[in-house]
Amino acid sequence: MSPLAEVLVERPLRIPTGSKDAAGTVVVVGGPPECPGAALLSATAALRVASGRVRAVVHPEVRAASAAAAWELAVDDWDQASPPPPAVLEALSDAAVVLVGPGHRDLEPDVVHAIAEATEATLILDAGALDAAPKVVGRELVLAPNEPEAHRLAGDDGRADTSALAL
Repeated sequence: MSPLAEVLVERPLRIPTGSKDAAGTVVVVGGPPECPGAALLSATAALRVASGRVRAVVHPEVRAASAAAAWELAVDDWDQASPPPPAVLEALSDAAVVLVGPGHRDLEPDVVHAIAEATEATLILDAGALDAAPKVVGRELVLAPNEPEAHRLAGDDGRADTSALAL
């Protein structure tokens, strides 16, 4: 049996019954102007695995295009260079899962820390948010690096075995 099949046996996908509220909210914070698609792909994936509600928080320059890309997706804007606005803070406080960083190359650690402080949700750090992990203390984190990011985080030159990081 493949590792993915083993995971699905232990943790099957949710059968979409009941209300959206019962299934939980996923908030995806990413979508800088130079790479808005990463946040949209992440949000679309959350919708497809039967999350109750999904909100994407993207840069104001790409909000309209993001909202048009997936009609079932709630979209908020935040430039992610200033403190989170009230609507984003509310979304973060209501979330069950928060994914931070898709599309970013280098998200300021203070921004990631502000997001972590605003939510009790499961916090997943991806792409540009990975380097902020040491600043997020006192809580469990899920790190989602791709292979080059995993090598960089491990401080190696690409020769380390990262196979244990994959399913």
